[in-house]
Amino acid sequence: MELIEGSAGRPPEPDWQEIFPGSDAAADRANASRYWNSAADELQRDEKLSIVNAHALQRLVIAYVTYDRAAAKVASEGAIVPAPKTKTPMHSPWWTAMQAASRMATAIEGELTISPRRRASGGKVAKPKRKPGAADQYLKSVPTKEKNDD
Repeated sequence: MELIEGSAGRPPEPDWQEIFPGSDAAADRANASRYWNSAADELQRDEKLSIVNAHALQRLVIAYVTYDRAAAKVASEGAIVPAPKTKTPMHSPWWTAMQAASRMATAIEGELTISPRRRASGGKVAKPKRKPGAADQYLKSVPTKEKNDD
């Protein structure tokens, strides 16, 4: 498996209050935190999480929350609604938003290799290598005694 150079580690969770402000967005913030931790845990377990993934992971979570919001509206209003002025049937704007969020989430899941289909194709994040210290240099120069010298 190919290793991808990058900074290993878990990116800090975004401030969902800033991204989803207002008292009516409490459920969105709770869902965002749950989605963030679920995706980050899975990527970390598969050694595919890095600090540089933070923004892609944030966009993925926003796509999930947007999808949830739009899906709830489509479930209550329907995919086809009357146009505001003409009352002619049209696709709900929420239906369009739901489809766009779904496409965005699918694309980002592919980039992050979250989907099971793409998981094997993604490389692992390379762990930073430890610099050899003075003790390591000394131990290299000291001759070792062979075990068969009895």
